[in-house]
Amino acid sequence: MDVWWVTAAGAEQRAATDLPALLGRGDGLVWVDIPQWFLEQMFRTRYGLVAVRTMAAVSREIYGRLATVGRGVPPTARPLLDDTVDQFSRIHAIADGQKEYLQGVIDFYRTRSDIKMTVAAERLAVIAVVTLPVT
Repeated sequence: MDVWWVTAAGAEQRAATDLPALLGRGDGLVWVDIPQWFLEQMFRTRYGLVAVRTMAAVSREIYGRLATVGRGVPPTARPLLDDTVDQFSRIHAIADGQKEYLQGVIDFYRTRSDIKMTVAAERLAVIAVVTLPVT
């Protein structure tokens, strides 16, 4: 985690242990970066879940059709086909639920990051207005 102390004089990187003291000060802005690799990993995981969901949906439809048509399928294999269709349906539902949860987490982090950037821009604008001479 990167912690930055931003003032009119500039920005300096500080240790994460300095964060409580920096938050108590009123003469600057504290900036905390969410690691980019973390957000990228969440996006990769989400796309992996989309792929699993799609494969499960396609497999469910194929095995469902095979169980419905039933030509060339011995009666003893029908319970196995029905179980396979059920398993693919469950995988599809689980992947869908996890994908939606992960999308919520991604949206949360993006919103948090956007809010921090907006607050930082507003504070820097105020610092610039106060410190720059009027011409």
